[in-house]
Amino acid sequence: MRYDKFVFLLLFYFLFLQLAKADVFGKSNIYANSVELFSVDIKYPLFTDPITNVNEGDLIYAFVDVDFSGNNVSTLTANNFTVNIGTKGVTINEVTYNDTTSYYKINVTAPSNEAGSKQDFWVNVTYDSIWNTDIEMESVWYFAPPTTTTIGGGGGGGGGSTIPITKIKVSNFTIDKDVIQILLVPGDSKKLSLKISNTGDTSLKINMTQQNLNDFLSFPNGKVEYSFNLNINETKDIQLKFSASEGQKPGVYMGRIVIVGDGIERVVNVIIEVESLKPLFDVKVSIPPEYREVFPGKDVMSQLTIYNIGRLSSTDVDVEYGVKDFDGNIIASNHELMFVQTELSIAKKINIPISTKSGNYVFYAIVNHDNIIGTGSTTFKVIEKKGFDTIMFLSIIVLVVIIIFISILLRRYLRESRHLFNKRV
Repeated sequence: MRYDKFVFLLLFYFLFLQLAKADVFGKSNIYANSVELFSVDIKYPLFTDPITNVNEGDLIYAFVDVDFSGNNVSTLTANNFTVNIGTKGVTINEVTYNDTTSYYKINVTAPSNEAGSKQDFWVNVTYDSIWNTDIEMESVWYFAPPTTTTIGGGGGGGGGSTIPITKIKVSNFTIDKDVIQILLVPGDSKKLSLKISNTGDTSLKINMTQQNLNDFLSFPNGKVEYSFNLNINETKDIQLKFSASEGQKPGVYMGRIVIVGDGIERVVNVIIEVESLKPLFDVKVSIPPEYREVFPGKDVMSQLTIYNIGRLSSTDVDVEYGVKDFDGNIIASNHELMFVQTELSIAKKINIPISTKSGNYVFYAIVNHDNIIGTGSTTFKVIEKKGFDTIMFLSIIVLVVIIIFISILLRRYLRESRHLFNKRV
């Protein structure tokens, strides 16, 4: 009896250890000399949005989020990064940090790889004597180079002829921003540059349109649409003008800039915060790393820090906080009265409805005191839930082990009972 208990307890312990070591959130392996507080998250390229039609020597970009002890690391250089595509090392040309997105943009030169294949994209990061590796599977697709076909001649040693097959020309372009966040006051305007680069083999006609931004954005021609030609290897800086009218109501507004060329579409998500001319309170919105990607039906948590910049005495302020999509729809929101002295920092959670689609969303906050408005916002992702829930899976394993254990005990009991019965007979 004791031997059976020992065997099944050992089996359960082994299964639990294997599950504990499993990668619950689908991230890549974290090696022995890394710690949980140091994370590397590849934002692009992704399995669902690979870099396509790459040849050896092409310049490509990756976007990486690096956190240490729960905070973004903004001081890394190219010396901290090592990049591989497949099994080939990559030349890093430039590494820049974007304060708005908290992502590193890594410009690398593609190495040679098998034509017509998808390759894994690796990023290794060394920081503070700790290193970590993240991978996005099948995220770079190499284009087949020009080939030649030999058509065999007749018998008797006759030679063949070589017919060159021309490489198919491919269209592609990149943008240097995927999120724009800008702060305005009524009557104010600001300009911002968006770089668009033709990385394909054909000249392109680029068409730019906007969604939900008619009150705020104008293109270089002063209109809500803009078109131009972009030659091979050409990059253009497009000047975007954001403005808020004198009568614009303060708040947090969302929209998109859609850029299309030869059937290829790129989207820039835009957040516009409009504050009162002289706000009495300001608010900073930040989301901890573990809540930057959430499942539908789960909570997203944000840290709201409210600053009394008007030097008022301690007072109550009305705070609206919630989640919006980039169509401007409110997914969920709350209103609270909060007491602020010089500064207040408080964590707030919003439940994401189970019906919410995957994509990018905005956690926003609006602080109102006597109709004088301060705003803050940040982005996060709702992701599609895949596979078993970990707790459910563990519960099923435990239940199966218990059933097996009880079954064996019951069989042993019945066998011993029959044995005693036979002895008596």
